[in-house]
Amino acid sequence: MSLVHPNVILALGVCSVFLCFEFVERIPVFVARKGTHLLSGLLLLQIEYTAWIRLFCVCFAVFVVHQTWFPQRPWRFARPGDLGITFYGSIVAVWALFALPMKVLAPLFFADPLGAIVGKSIESPRWYLNKTVAGSAAVFVAALVTTYFLPSIGLRIALSVTVVIAEALGGSCDNMAVACPLLTFYLLFGST
Repeated sequence: MSLVHPNVILALGVCSVFLCFEFVERIPVFVARKGTHLLSGLLLLQIEYTAWIRLFCVCFAVFVVHQTWFPQRPWRFARPGDLGITFYGSIVAVWALFALPMKVLAPLFFADPLGAIVGKSIESPRWYLNKTVAGSAAVFVAALVTTYFLPSIGLRIALSVTVVIAEALGGSCDNMAVACPLLTFYLLFGST
């Protein structure tokens, strides 16, 4: 029997991710922002819901959003009033509050930051505003791989295309734009 519940380790991990990317200034801001997005999402996927971890998720998300809008010291990797962080935190808080399965948010945790990383790293044509073919292909592949909760490959492809479109059209609200089809597909077609 473990002396420390795995959720405690995961909560400490989430806090550590934020602290590391906030205070290790050698890490470039873009890497800090996308790293926080990816790693906090990866840790959230591991939680087992208990009353305590749900409360932690809600409180930590509220803290992050509050610090984004009313900072004592602004996040190094965020703009004041950052809608991306606001929606990300709000979505996680609502998910935890209602004990919805975090696995449904996996495309949000991975597709958006991987699309940005690939889009900036690989030269390819732009297809919509600042969205590149390579970045959107990364969004599609990440969404396809992480939508294992859907019962058929056809639904996974349809949702992945929807995620690419939502991420492109969502602008600074892309996290909310991506979360809406994820929840819709999960409620209509998902399995646990």
